[in-house]
Amino acid sequence: MPRIKKIENDELRVLTRNYQKTNKLETIEINNLWKTLNQVSSDLYLLLRGEHPDIESNKMLEKVGILNLLGSKSNIYDWKSMNHDEFFKEMGNRNFKGREELIKKLMNVSQTLKPISKSIEITIRQGIENIKRFKEHKIVIEKEIEEISKNNFEIQELSKDKGIGVLTASKIISEIGDINRFKNDDNLASYAGLSVKENSTGDNSKIKKNIHFNRRLKDAFMQAAILTIMFNKDKHLFSYYKSLLQRGMKKVEAQKRVARAILRDYFKRLKKLKIDGENKSE
Repeated sequence: MPRIKKIENDELRVLTRNYQKTNKLETIEINNLWKTLNQVSSDLYLLLRGEHPDIESNKMLEKVGILNLLGSKSNIYDWKSMNHDEFFKEMGNRNFKGREELIKKLMNVSQTLKPISKSIEITIRQGIENIKRFKEHKIVIEKEIEEISKNNFEIQELSKDKGIGVLTASKIISEIGDINRFKNDDNLASYAGLSVKENSTGDNSKIKKNIHFNRRLKDAFMQAAILTIMFNKDKHLFSYYKSLLQRGMKKVEAQKRVARAILRDYFKRLKKLKIDGENKSE
């Protein structure tokens, strides 16, 4: 592998792993905030969580409007005295779809809120600050990954697929490194934790899972599988996924089968890019 190519992949690996670490920290903060909100008001928790009969959303704490509201008005008991315009202002003065309906629901729920302690108020405000900080950090990383990836033919090739963005493609490419390290797609599947090994002793035969693999690469391929299923309902891999479920296979195992199929396809395409690149350089 040319020196400049190795440096580029090393940079991408650092960035994508940093992104993954930041994303996990953000998820921890969000989960802790959910627990705090459930502690202070089950009605507010259910409303925001999407388990309220009138509102369907399970990612409300990832929305800027709610983050702004909780950040500026961390003492949620103060919501009882807020009118529509005050809610609208604190949520960012942006009239997104569903914002009016959400404000009505928040105003109704606010009447059930009880006073909270200073420590809880600080916990909510600190949680919001951390979530916003992690989101900003992820944006910085994404921009740098996009910049590095502009001239990376492998990433540009994989990100052509519907649902597979530059970030997911970068995770896969940076963890694979040089595709020529792998003799065939079975070797790559083993490295990515998407294959099984069969152990045979006499008349006994059993399947043994591969426990020595690149977990980050497996996560990236599993993410690619989920995105492919989500955004390609008219394609053969979605039909393949549905057929696996109909045969009684568990959801995660079916996603793993799709990930294995994607890996096989990516292996062929990356090998072709490698060969084409080597031919052009001759």
